[in-house]
Amino acid sequence: MRKVSWVTYRRAFYRANVHGEEIEIRVGKRTPALDGLLAREGKRRWIFVTACNPGARLLGAAENRVLSNALKSSLRSGGFPFFEGRSGSDAGDWPEEESLLVVGIRGRDAERLRRRFDQDAIVTGTRGGAARLWP
Repeated sequence: MRKVSWVTYRRAFYRANVHGEEIEIRVGKRTPALDGLLAREGKRRWIFVTACNPGARLLGAAENRVLSNALKSSLRSGGFPFFEGRSGSDAGDWPEEESLLVVGIRGRDAERLRRRFDQDAIVTGTRGGAARLWP
């Protein structure tokens, strides 16, 4: 298994397509466009999550697609609005992954998803705050 460093997660980009607008999230930074989305949606919290490459094990495209579809299905059944996106490394030390920006999700639900899809971390935040890694 290839171990991903926390530095890689902190330096990664997290981009979502929201109604034709790309919103880029960076750990440790505020994202005014995301704050605007949350205000329009009447939501306070958000997460950026992937189901790809669980446990930092690189999987093939077909396996990651199955996992991504399972994550979307789980979010739909939970009633959580989400927007499709991608995350990855500017340095190229980790491949881009299909990811989702989820708005209006509580911390315990986010943690449940993180564990269910065996992800080392998710990026999370609240309206007006800086993005942070969890856990």
